[in-house]
Amino acid sequence: MLPFAIERLIISGLGKTDSEIDFSNGLTFVVGPSNTGKSHVMDGIDYLFGFSESVTNPFRFEADWGYDKFTLVLKTPQGSVILTRKLGEKKIKVTGTDTRINQGEYSVAANSANNISSVWLKLIGINESVQILSSKEGKKQSLTWRGMMHLFFVNQTQIARTSSALLNPKSPTQQTASLASLLYLMTGKDASEVDTPENRQLKRARREAIIAYIDESVRHLGDKILAMEEEQATASIPNLDAATAAVQAEIDSVQNEIDMAITESRSLMEKIYAGNSKISEYDTIRSRFDSLQCQYTADMERLAFIADAEAAGTAVPTPHQCPFCNSEITIDNAEPLFAATLQELTHIKFHLAELRIASSDIDAKSNTLSAEVLRLEERRREIDQLISSTLSPRISALKEQLSQYTLVAQRAQEIKTIKAEKTRYEADLYTRQRELDETENRPNYDIKAEYGFDLFQKIQDELSEILKAIQFPGAASARLNSDTFDIEVGGKQKANVMGGGFCGILNSVVLLAIREVLYESGAHTPGILVLDSALTQLSETQYGENDNVIRDSFIKYLLDHQESGQIIFIDQKEKMPAWLGANSQCKYHEFTKSREHGRYGLLADVYDEE
Repeated sequence: MLPFAIERLIISGLGKTDSEIDFSNGLTFVVGPSNTGKSHVMDGIDYLFGFSESVTNPFRFEADWGYDKFTLVLKTPQGSVILTRKLGEKKIKVTGTDTRINQGEYSVAANSANNISSVWLKLIGINESVQILSSKEGKKQSLTWRGMMHLFFVNQTQIARTSSALLNPKSPTQQTASLASLLYLMTGKDASEVDTPENRQLKRARREAIIAYIDESVRHLGDKILAMEEEQATASIPNLDAATAAVQAEIDSVQNEIDMAITESRSLMEKIYAGNSKISEYDTIRSRFDSLQCQYTADMERLAFIADAEAAGTAVPTPHQCPFCNSEITIDNAEPLFAATLQELTHIKFHLAELRIASSDIDAKSNTLSAEVLRLEERRREIDQLISSTLSPRISALKEQLSQYTLVAQRAQEIKTIKAEKTRYEADLYTRQRELDETENRPNYDIKAEYGFDLFQKIQDELSEILKAIQFPGAASARLNSDTFDIEVGGKQKANVMGGGFCGILNSVVLLAIREVLYESGAHTPGILVLDSALTQLSETQYGENDNVIRDSFIKYLLDHQESGQIIFIDQKEKMPAWLGANSQCKYHEFTKSREHGRYGLLADVYDEE
């Protein structure tokens, strides 16, 4: 949860129209031409942050404009906080509904016991006075809001500086205090927890040679990662895991179709075998029927011959007396034999008729079964054709596609492995550089030694991710120099990257990286980032087309990463992409410097106030 957000800045005066800027959407752009009061938006916020005017550092706000009251309205998880300050006064009035914050007047004087810094620190969860290291000699000072403002509040005179954005530009001699403030925000480690490093004495030349080798290895691995990522981008598959799962699911589906088809084919083959076997049985029976029919026919012919013979015999007169002895002749009756022959012939004809019916039935069954076998064989040929011409080629194509996906995944794993190797080298490099520093005649205290590699790597990882997101060339080779605490790209200082002209962007990236780290794992986070003229230098570079890509990607990154804290971005309108004004993800305030249309400038009743 973010500690607070600025909702509104109100600048008012007796008889003057209140001039208000709404920041309630989280990300706010204030754009317009020069002399419209853009920078005075920052001045107004700074005034309520506790700006203390001096002869050498005057407040850039004219009294004769008639505006003399500044109000900042904050929203917190516990309610609201309202800060009000009159022009020229050293007191800030604090009211609101957040019960954590005592209402009343607070001083902007640095030595005041009731300094406004305590309010701002309490808003981010720092309730007690914190002591941090302020020098290499071990001196200490109080942690203050203004002492860490350079981490989240950068005006146009400082945004493009060539020194580290993590060091307070107003106190260049207090490098220790700057890094100690950041260390406390990241870890909660104050001066009481900072240990004195041992003073090691080793041969510097040998360490430098090792460091040079490791540094070259880091650069080589960075280049290799970049090349592999570029190659991977050409074969990039959106949502690879989902795509792989979808192809595997389709393979399983097609394989299931193949399995079902094979099962059906086998079943058909079994039915075909059974049918053919049954047809063979019918053929055997039909052959037996034919033999029996021949036998019946032969029997009928034999019996018909006997019957005809018997019929012929009865037509010849039969003598009743012997011609020789005249005795009476007794002849057996032939009618029973003829009758028996006719009866047998009738039986055979009946059986022959039955046999013919049975043969016809067998023929019908055989023909029906043969037709069914032909149908089954045709269906089996269809299934085999489906498998060979459709399903098998489909599953082969899918398996090839899956193989390509697997190759992409393997390449991603290779990149991950190389990145891990690069990280190990960087850890070693970081350690050895720290050890090398200890060979110098340093004082007893070195705040840099308190930044362990893990913490340092968090910052560096965020730098690479942001640079990659904004399509900055050489993002894979970017790192945070552990000595200067400044960004380097391809081993080059930021002022020398691509011929210069990118310091504003790179300083902003560093602060965005710190913002992300503090939000994700910091002990305390301001929850706000105010940048003025971060894109100014892009017009000074020699890479116009690339500048637009970086600019648009940078703005898109801000739009897509609002969860990490509030951002107020101030710049010239011509530096902004044309599509930004219509984007609903942000507040967009345009000063037109025209009395005819839009808002002229910050102050409603003042023109050309800058």
